[in-house]
Amino acid sequence: MKKINLLFLVLTLALFCSSLSYSQPNVSTSIPSGQARFEALGYNPFLIDAATDLNRNPAWGGVYKNYAFGEIGAYSTFNDNKDSTYVLRDQYAGVNFRLGSQWAAGLIVNKNEGEIFSGDIRTTYRGLGISDPIVPIKLLAAYTSKNMSFGLAPYFARWSGVFLDSGDGGLGVSLDNSSSVFGATLGLVATQSGNSWTEGAITIRKNSYESVRKDTSAPTVTFDNDGGLEFNVFGRGYYKMGGGSVKLVPYVSFASFNWDPVRSPVLIGASTNEYSKWSILAGIGINMPVAGDGLIVGGISGGYLSDKLTTTAGSSGSTTESKVNSLILPQFNVGLEWNLTSWLMGRVGFARAIIDRKFEATTTGTSSGTFEFSELVASNPDQTITLGVGWQVDRFSLDGLMGERFFQTGPNILSGKENDLFGRLSMSYNFRTK
Repeated sequence: MKKINLLFLVLTLALFCSSLSYSQPNVSTSIPSGQARFEALGYNPFLIDAATDLNRNPAWGGVYKNYAFGEIGAYSTFNDNKDSTYVLRDQYAGVNFRLGSQWAAGLIVNKNEGEIFSGDIRTTYRGLGISDPIVPIKLLAAYTSKNMSFGLAPYFARWSGVFLDSGDGGLGVSLDNSSSVFGATLGLVATQSGNSWTEGAITIRKNSYESVRKDTSAPTVTFDNDGGLEFNVFGRGYYKMGGGSVKLVPYVSFASFNWDPVRSPVLIGASTNEYSKWSILAGIGINMPVAGDGLIVGGISGGYLSDKLTTTAGSSGSTTESKVNSLILPQFNVGLEWNLTSWLMGRVGFARAIIDRKFEATTTGTSSGTFEFSELVASNPDQTITLGVGWQVDRFSLDGLMGERFFQTGPNILSGKENDLFGRLSMSYNFRTK
């Protein structure tokens, strides 16, 4: 596989953009957006970002029409020498088209969403030889009427695999495995005077897996899950304060998920597990222009997370309830974005939270006891300050999250280290005509 010198590519692009900026100064109709911009500005829930908002709430499809966006990729692992090992992840592409004066529709492909792609449920089904759902598809539809925009985004991904080993002796062993996630997001955006608005979105998804194991010499065994229902709610406002340019941005989010691994037929004396978790997070911040075309956005948040596992031992009859509860207060997110030139944008962000975390395990039944442990921790201990840049060429925008290690060791031609200039790259193209 060919390796592309990313530094050379970036420098070439920069020179190209520079030449264009002289021929058409201050001409740009691009919409800088994406995960790279979101992370570079401090993982900011108070940020207005086209790709992030459209992914979360399809009603924004009535605003961002004739708009293409996506993630080019990100690295995720390192070896002992701290040379980067590029592992492509989080790559997806999306587009949203205008259909008449009131309708818009689009498609997002390959974006992983849902609990099926993470946590204990993923660990469980992978242990059964089941793979993640593949090629996720999200459809976008939005309708705008007066000051309201409504959106609907169905989402679906599935994987299946059939394995058969008849053997010379006619063993007749087969596996029929599958995993899937399906659901939808319903959203709205209500606009008010003075460039103010309120948005809300509700997401419901069903996450499931199944492994059917047939053997001519033994009964058929099925592994799957009960529950698997995921419920998410998000609401946010953007309100002008007085006669100034400062916008007040409150938000609230709630999420819940529960599932149980199941074996049929049930083994006598086997343990059973029940998983459940929920979280709530809310905050208030500001969004205001600075230094001409610049932007400062930030605020404070707080919330509560609860993760519970209930295990019943079939042999002893004892039940153990293990809980991890986390109080987040405060959480700070701050981002600054400004134009370095007519085609180059700089970004810096800060993200930090203080978390009061408590673990508690309580056993009841034939045996009993309680174990507790609590500690005060900080989020993202290795990453608090983020840097980013964005290039705009007419309607095209390329946004990158800077890799700090690049500044520490220098480019490969000087250091001999395989360093990436960017930890993440996002792109977008605005082909709206008016």
